Amino acid sequence: MKKIKLFSLLIILTLLISCTTKSDLFIQNLMSKDVLFKVTYNIDINELSELPDYGSNHFEVDYKKGILNPKEFSKIKDVNIIEKQQLNNNTLSILIPENSTVRIEETFNMSYIHYIDYIEYDNKKLSINDLIDLSKRQKQSNYIFMIKSVNNKI
Repeated sequence: MKKIKLFSLLIILTLLISCTTKSDLFIQNLMSKDVLFKVTYNIDINELSELPDYGSNHFEVDYKKGILNPKEFSKIKDVNIIEKQQLNNNTLSILIPENSTVRIEETFNMSYIHYIDYIEYDNKKLSINDLIDLSKRQKQSNYIFMIKSVNNKI
């Protein structure tokens, strides 16, 4: 009986350890103007597609009109694509449309926090940790950062 309990415990622990959680990073532009958003990575951008948590379409961003939570975002089947512009080996820029929700990162287990160094918009620079701290957390480790004004007073 002890062997069965021990075996069951090992199986449960193995399942818990091997679980991965999809974690997306969303930007909501609440302003009535487009916002240029720059993402600077601490590795070469071309290496991102080789990482197990990143997809090969890392130069494309999904966006949808309106201010949506992650559940609403995933329910809308019409996908609008914004191309990221590569500024140098480590930086991409994204023009986020007014009054829209954009998914800028789609990884597992928040792995993007290990690769994003900082973001910039409207002459403001935030580390990835500061961005996460200022973001609203949703279920399944999704984070939503809101751009409310030029100064982004929350």
